[in-house]
Amino acid sequence: MTTYKVRPPFGWWNPMKPRTTLTDDSHILATVTPGAGQSDLQDLLISFAARPLNCVRGRYLVLEKAQMEPLINAFDCLGRLNRLEFRRLPEKA
Repeated sequence: MTTYKVRPPFGWWNPMKPRTTLTDDSHILATVTPGAGQSDLQDLLISFAARPLNCVRGRYLVLEKAQMEPLINAFDCLGRLNRLEFRRLPEKA
């Protein structure tokens, strides 16, 4: 069984602000941690990201939760699952 870690939402994220429409119902944030081959792994992540591309804090891409399993499998096949990091979005207010 493949395991992965999902970090909590950012403390500064305020879902009450009008510009913030993303919540944990259908999306999650994903990034590649720094290290060797980062640009290739970033390209792989981008290929799974929701369209249009939304970026949070300059490094987290918004990903549809339905894409998590295929993305995890792709990174696992490359032996790079430890380089994939997820972060939850806040619950609806």
